[in-house]
Amino acid sequence: MLSHGLLPGGVIGEDLSFFALPSVAGTQPTPMTGNTGVMWALTDRPEVRAFMDFLASPEFGRRWAGLAGASIFISPNLRFDLSAYTETDREDVDLSVALATAVRQAIEAGSWRLDASDYMPLEFAFFDSTGPGPLWQGMLDWVDRERPVEEIFAELDRVWAEIAAREQEAASSSSRDQPPGHSHLADSVKPRISRPKSPPGQGKLR
Repeated sequence: MLSHGLLPGGVIGEDLSFFALPSVAGTQPTPMTGNTGVMWALTDRPEVRAFMDFLASPEFGRRWAGLAGASIFISPNLRFDLSAYTETDREDVDLSVALATAVRQAIEAGSWRLDASDYMPLEFAFFDSTGPGPLWQGMLDWVDRERPVEEIFAELDRVWAEIAAREQEAASSSSRDQPPGHSHLADSVKPRISRPKSPPGQGKLR
């Protein structure tokens, strides 16, 4: 599993590689998750439409695919030519092609999903040079069998509740600071942190 370019020492493709976790049901397509960029236009003009058409074309990203150190780029466009990943002298060409192929197969099978952590508060799901946040640390501890899953879920629930409380308090304080009669956005929208209802018998974050 590769995450945000945070890799230990070694040569990608020789010392390091990846594998896809199989589906829960062996007869189902192998699922894949990832993050993605979003594009939108703020004005409707011919040149804007032309640029948006280019972003949606199989040509967009071709140069990125061949840049050294840009192996994190994987095009979601099913018309994208996979040979673009080989037009480079990078050492991790085979890995890039394998990742791109796995992503394409997942998209075609309808089993590709956005990474849930991208929808979570940064302080809950971060993973950067300072180390893993609560979510990532919990997953690492589970994989390494450092803590039982019940303990991990209990801690994640506690941290999530603390973040939600701070968000609610910040929204309330902002509303109180507004002059009388002022309509604040926080009064009319749901809190940014909300958690889906869990199916019966499942943990809150499962």
